[in-house]
Amino acid sequence: VCPSLAQQRADALTALFLLRDVQVTTEIVIHVRGDGTTFDVDTPVPMTAYHAHTILDATDTVPPAVQLVGMSAQDQVFVRFSEPVAAATAEVPGNYDLPGATIVAATVDPDQADRVRLELDAALPVSADLYTVTVTGVQDLAGNTIADQDSGQFLWKTVTFLGHMGRYLEDSSAPPDGFTVEGGTWPLTWALCDGAQMVDLGGGDYQWSGEFWAPGDGEGGASATFEWKFVHNCETYEPLPGNRTHTITRDGSDGDLVEVWWNDEDPADFTAHAIDVVFFVDMNDVAPGVQDTVAVAGNVAPLDQAWPPAVVMADDGAGADEVAGDGIYSALVTFPADSRKDVTYKFRLNGQYECFGQGDRDVFLDDAAYDVVGGDLGPLVLPVYLWDFCTIGYRDVEVVFQLDATSVPHHDSLLAVNGTTVGDPPVFSWDVPSLNPMADDGVAPDETAGDGIYARAVIFPAGGPLDIEYKYLLDGQYEGFAGNRSFRIDPYAFDAAGQPQVLGPDVLTGPTGVDRTPAAGPLSLATMPNPFNPRTELRFTVHRAGEGTLRIYSAQGRLVRTLHAGSFATGPHVLAWDGRGDGGEALASGVYLARLEVAGQVGTRKLTLVK
Repeated sequence: VCPSLAQQRADALTALFLLRDVQVTTEIVIHVRGDGTTFDVDTPVPMTAYHAHTILDATDTVPPAVQLVGMSAQDQVFVRFSEPVAAATAEVPGNYDLPGATIVAATVDPDQADRVRLELDAALPVSADLYTVTVTGVQDLAGNTIADQDSGQFLWKTVTFLGHMGRYLEDSSAPPDGFTVEGGTWPLTWALCDGAQMVDLGGGDYQWSGEFWAPGDGEGGASATFEWKFVHNCETYEPLPGNRTHTITRDGSDGDLVEVWWNDEDPADFTAHAIDVVFFVDMNDVAPGVQDTVAVAGNVAPLDQAWPPAVVMADDGAGADEVAGDGIYSALVTFPADSRKDVTYKFRLNGQYECFGQGDRDVFLDDAAYDVVGGDLGPLVLPVYLWDFCTIGYRDVEVVFQLDATSVPHHDSLLAVNGTTVGDPPVFSWDVPSLNPMADDGVAPDETAGDGIYARAVIFPAGGPLDIEYKYLLDGQYEGFAGNRSFRIDPYAFDAAGQPQVLGPDVLTGPTGVDRTPAAGPLSLATMPNPFNPRTELRFTVHRAGEGTLRIYSAQGRLVRTLHAGSFATGPHVLAWDGRGDGGEALASGVYLARLEVAGQVGTRKLTLVK
């Protein structure tokens, strides 16, 4: 009986492996027979190369380790190990210790042998402190025993969601009404109406509470962020452009309160009466012709982003426009009662938006200070802005920082001010030692020597950002409070030729005693063009390098595209989006949300895809 062809090949390969430690100098001829046919070569085949092969020792000598512990139900804890574990030792309840709870059973997950579920005799109480699970005696599949007293920690606390739905219900619904909390982290899911039913407290307020967990960080803290959203009557999501997020941390409490308005529609954010706003833009740098259209576009009606535009500006000497043909265009816009107070806008020349790569302009409709032309308060009249200078300055501006240091001992100490990096080379930055020491010597810009009020003048150059964050230092240590101070440079009211912008005096807060990095603020994310078809650029600056993501979500909160996931270096970035999803499919027209997260900072921007 002739061996099979497969068997002969296997025998030949085995022979080669057995020769791994022998220097082969002879010729090898392989004869293969199958189905009665002989396959031979006419002459011996010489071996021209030899590759040494070493059979590795596959013995596992590394013991398992605890990688993560957390909650999978109110009376169930899970332990995730670094590798699959043996059921004979992993399913012994006595091998686990959880102070404050009694473990009655331990079960290896049948689908993931590196996970063990621990059943408790009762629901685990929430706590402001971390829970610790200690593991002993558990072995891996090779018989290695876990290191003595290996453990993991987690936080277990209540999160209460309080939703103010009254404004939405007045405008959009008729009883009966119900609301749920939906989300992507247990005990929430994105399956509609699966358990997180809110209780009607009356007056348009609804509430639901649930327990959430966060992994310990190994340094006594814990943190976890999850996404969520309200849903009305099991079918209507909040029309926010993206999902809400909440971060649970170890903060000394056993519960968090999340209190928001449906769709962020706090009545305090809407006007009580109509407000007239007069917009001006100086177009002399681009010199529009009679056939051109200058307009103002924005996010609050009657402003829109359509073309033809709802609000066209004029340079005809009529109405709000003072002089015909001077290149300064104007428009009187009436925002009706119940308009959102935070308005973002840009000027347009035909189909072109200004300020490519910058952020939007903004105006706040303060109904306590303005109403309409002829009203008791009168209209809000904006400055004459220059085309294409939205969030950067068109001229140098001198800014005077003043600091009242009388409340903090500072004898012979160095006081300074740091902040957003501006200029090349920088005239202002977060660098320590500071570029801008302050003085109380009576020499301008300081007014009086020895009064405890320190001063420093900084000239912010044209082309730099208008929104500036800053913080004071005492002997190289930042003020101790969380967050940064901030202000906006106003190049339309101030300059560097005798009209400085004077801040403060701010009151010095004592340092923490350790050198600390200034707090992270929100990231600024600009898009241009917006609306767009089919391509737009997303521009932003990273002040602290770190891991992060830039993702695009639909108006319903569905992730449609991940533009970047990984490391972000410090400095400016530009990423393009072509209006397509992760699968390469062309997406439909509509509103989308870009969400940037880097090293704990978050920035968002609404995008409009128009086809």
